Amino acid sequence: MLLRKRLMKKLVLTILFYLCILITNAQTRGLYLTSANNSEPIVSRKFALVVGGDIYDGKPSWVNLNNPIYDAETIGEILKQDFDYDVQILRNPTSNSLLQTLISYHSILRPSDRLFLFIAGHGDFDDKIFDDGFLVTKDSKPISQDPNRKTYISYTTLNNLINKLPAKQIFLCMDVCFSGAFNSQLKQYRSSKSTGMYSSLSAEEYVQKKLKLTTRTVLTSGGIEPVLDGIKGSHSPFAYKLIEGLRVMQDQKTVITGNDLYNYVAMMESQPIIGYFGNNAPAADYVLGITNSSKGKVLQQQLTPPKETILHNSSTSLLKEGVIYDKYFEEVIVQKYYIQLLSEPSFQELKESIEKYNQFDIKISQITINNKLWYRLYLGGFNDKAYAQKQLLALKEQHLSDKNIQAAFIKELKISPSSSLNYNTIYTSNLTTVTLKGYSIQVFSDPLLSFTLTKAKEYQSTGEGKTYIEKVLVNGKDYYRLYFNNFSDKNAAIKFKNQLVENTSDVNLKGAFIKTF
Repeated sequence: MLLRKRLMKKLVLTILFYLCILITNAQTRGLYLTSANNSEPIVSRKFALVVGGDIYDGKPSWVNLNNPIYDAETIGEILKQDFDYDVQILRNPTSNSLLQTLISYHSILRPSDRLFLFIAGHGDFDDKIFDDGFLVTKDSKPISQDPNRKTYISYTTLNNLINKLPAKQIFLCMDVCFSGAFNSQLKQYRSSKSTGMYSSLSAEEYVQKKLKLTTRTVLTSGGIEPVLDGIKGSHSPFAYKLIEGLRVMQDQKTVITGNDLYNYVAMMESQPIIGYFGNNAPAADYVLGITNSSKGKVLQQQLTPPKETILHNSSTSLLKEGVIYDKYFEEVIVQKYYIQLLSEPSFQELKESIEKYNQFDIKISQITINNKLWYRLYLGGFNDKAYAQKQLLALKEQHLSDKNIQAAFIKELKISPSSSLNYNTIYTSNLTTVTLKGYSIQVFSDPLLSFTLTKAKEYQSTGEGKTYIEKVLVNGKDYYRLYFNNFSDKNAAIKFKNQLVENTSDVNLKGAFIKTF
C-alpha cells in the first residue's frame, strides 16, 4: 500500500512537471510569435502621395502660399530617389480631385503595402460649430460664402477615408495650420515613447514584426495653432527639418521609422506632434524605408517586390472617353480644334510626356482603338481652324529639334452643343453662369478659350478681383472677353480701373476699359 502511494505521488509529480513545461512553452504573454527567421518574409511595396497647395480661390479668407508645392516636390523626389517609392504628386488639387485620388488607392494598395502621405497647405479649425479641423483646397470658398464647409475636407472625413485603405502601414504627415486637431487623441501625444519591446531584435526581425502590425501614424507640424509657411523657395520650417531628417538619417540608421522622423523634428518651436488614429495596433511603427548600409541592402532585396506599372487616380479608372482634361486631370470645356502632339499606349508614358511638355498648355484625352486604351496629348484648344494652324506653324518654327512637335497636326473633335459656351452669356472662371449688372472692367478679348481661362484664374489667384468670361461672335469668329469685378456704381468702377492700370506692367491690364451691362 505504501509502495502504491509512493508510485502515485511520483506519477502525479511527473505529470505536473510536463504540464509546467507545456504551459511555459505555450504562454508568450497571451501571443505566440513565430520567429522571423522561420517565417516567410513579407514583401512590401511602397507608395507616396504628396500634396501641395500654393494657390487658393477663396480669398480673402485663404491667401496664396509660398512653399507647399516646392515642399511636396522635394519630399517626393527624396522618397522616389533614395527610398524607391512610387510617388504621385498633386499640385493645387480641388477637394473633389484630392478625395478621388485617395479613393483610387483602394484599387492599388494591398495589405502588405506601405503608404506615405504628405499634405502641405492651408488648414483651419472650428471649435464653435463643428469641433473639427478642415483641410483647405484650391476651390474652398471663403468661410462667409460657405458656412457649412461643403468645399472643405474635414479632418474627420480624412481620418476615416485613410484608415479604411487596404495597406496595413500608413503614415500621414501634415504641414498645415491646426493639424493637431486631426483627431481627438492626437493632443495626448507630445513625445515618442518607445516601449523597448523589440530592442534585442535584429533589423530584419524588427522590420518583419512591424510590417505585420496595422499602423496608422500621423505626424503634424504643430498643434491647434497656425504654423509658418516660410520664405518663398526656402521650404516651410517644418518641411525643411523633415527633408533634412530624410537625408541625414540615411547615414545613421539601417531602418528608418515614423518615430525616427518625429524624434528628428520634435524640438522645433512649432512643437510637432506624433499620434495614432483608426485601427492602429499597439507597438506599431511605420517602416519608412531601409537605408543603403550593408544590412540595409540585404533587407531591401528581401522586402522589395518586382517592378510593376501602377496606374493612379488619373488613369483608366477615372478618365472618361469624350472628355478633355488639363495637366492636373481636371475636366475642361471641349474645343473644336487641338494641336495633337502624340499618343501614348500606357499611362506611365503619358505621365512622362506631361512632365516633358509641362511648360505648354497641355490637354489630355483617353480613347479606345481596337480594344486598347490610348492616351492623347494635345496642346491649346481652338474654335477657329485658321488660328489653330497659325499657332501650330509658330510652334514648329520655335522647336525645330523636337520630333513630336514637328510631327504634330491639327485634330478636329466632334463637340456636342452642351460642351461649348453659349454666346453672350457671362461665366465665372469655373464656367458657371452668372448675371452681371452695372459696370465691369473689360481686360481683353481673345479667340482662345484656354488662354482666357488661364488668365482669368491667374488674375483671380493674385487677388486682383473676381473674373468673368463672355463668348461673343465678331465678324463670324468666336472671341472670349475677360472682365474684372462687377460694380453698381460707375465711379467705383472707374476708380478700380485706374488703380489697376497704374499699378501693373501687364500689357493686357494696361488696356483695360469700362464695360456697361
